[in-house]
Amino acid sequence: MPKVGMRECGFRVSEFDVFVEALKAAAEELRVPKEYEIKIFKSVYGCCGTPDSNIIVEIVGPDEQMIKEIDLKIMSKLMEICQKKGLEYHSCKPMEIS
Repeated sequence: MPKVGMRECGFRVSEFDVFVEALKAAAEELRVPKEYEIKIFKSVYGCCGTPDSNIIVEIVGPDEQMIKEIDLKIMSKLMEICQKKGLEYHSCKPMEIS
């Protein structure tokens, strides 16, 4: 039975769709083993009248340690994209594996 690792990160960015696509493209370049799948999607909600934009990164595969390694690589790419675009991420929850 495959394991699922999931992490949510929140941002305040005007061109959110472009940001999500950039992260998806960076994840595709990682060349993860074929038995692992990376899903990146957006979840938008409002809190206290301020809209926040959240990205959810989901990694599905057979080995928990490999899921953690892939997650670290994706988080590295995320920080790299933020740095290039001059953005600060304001929250990243810990990865949960089930």
